[in-house]
Amino acid sequence: MELRPGPHWGWPAAFFAAAAVELSLASLADDWGSRFRPLFYGLLYLTAALVALRMRLRPFRFRIDERGLTIRHRAYEIAPAWPEIEMVILAQSPPTVRTFGVSKPEARLLLVPADDVDLGVPLTARSPLDDLPCLSVVDFGLVRDKPLAVAATLALHGGDRFVNDRKWLRKAFKQPDFTVRPFGYDRAHVDDLIRRGRNMLDSTDWRARRDLALELLPPHPTKPDGYDRAQVDKFTSRLSALIATLPGVPPPPTDHR
Repeated sequence: MELRPGPHWGWPAAFFAAAAVELSLASLADDWGSRFRPLFYGLLYLTAALVALRMRLRPFRFRIDERGLTIRHRAYEIAPAWPEIEMVILAQSPPTVRTFGVSKPEARLLLVPADDVDLGVPLTARSPLDDLPCLSVVDFGLVRDKPLAVAATLALHGGDRFVNDRKWLRKAFKQPDFTVRPFGYDRAHVDDLIRRGRNMLDSTDWRARRDLALELLPPHPTKPDGYDRAQVDKFTSRLSALIATLPGVPPPPTDHR
């Protein structure tokens, strides 16, 4: 599978059109006082058009096959084989709350080289899983291909080397086998709460995440034969803290009971 650069001709065309309009207005102006403003904006739009065009035409190649990856960017060209790769991570940053609506960042592919492997390229990114140095190799905002299709191909050829960071996070917070004790927490309630909490780790509904971060905090309803309170409190508090650290979710108050 070879990824295809996105058809990002819209921005260069729009900037060139805006520059043409402004420069035409400048040429029709009677004096320099009237000409300065459209001339300034015309040159600004023309510069933006050239920058956007350069970005669109820069070299790019990303190929996935049974041997490994072939990657070409403007600054480097590498072809690591699968044994030279520790992980390829599909990094999907959680949504961020803005003044107007919710912003959902584009997914990225991050390449973590295997131990003692030098790709000859500065590793300028950090793994969201373990903070290891890595290389950002694909921004899905700049390619035609969808993350799910690329993920399927990476899983096919890379096996366990491919990791979806949001699924990994949910797997890391798999519910443990809590001990059943007299007058412990209601098992059905805790099971449902943890299920919803794990699903909320990649939710786009920040208000629901905020509310659930509070709901996860102890105490919880009890039953004559429920889960051990200390074990549940420790787990749900950790899950609540993680949800509360996602962008747009205010941390739950420390005095919540």
